[in-house]
Amino acid sequence: MFLPQRTKDGFPKNLGDTGAHPLASGIVTWVPQEWQDFQLLYGKSEEFKRWYKQMWQNQGKYQIPSHGQSVTTPKWGKFVNTGNDLQTRAFLKIVKDSSEKSAAAAFDEFVRQWKSSGGEAASAEMSDKLASIYKE
Repeated sequence: MFLPQRTKDGFPKNLGDTGAHPLASGIVTWVPQEWQDFQLLYGKSEEFKRWYKQMWQNQGKYQIPSHGQSVTTPKWGKFVNTGNDLQTRAFLKIVKDSSEKSAAAAFDEFVRQWKSSGGEAASAEMSDKLASIYKE
């Protein structure tokens, strides 16, 4: 379960549950947006479709285009599995936590572990690499 304050305004109450707000999900999917839209809108009323389009435009108005390429560095390559494991464990604990204070403490502990396990050095190396690729 998500913490109660996270479920206000129609956001999901459980992972995988789109609840009343289909643009909010606890799980990211890497399928084309057109397919997600089709799945969410199939069989829905025109009123719901208009609402969805309005919410989609609202969420997208602050996004900036991003471009990337498949790149890694030695430190990042060695750290990525550790980082993924730390993240998965911490975020599962956080979404199931019984209080906002406890969830915040768990996130702070995750950040501390992530940095001390090599994430800080790997992130710095990756940032340098990306900066050299995307000179502005």
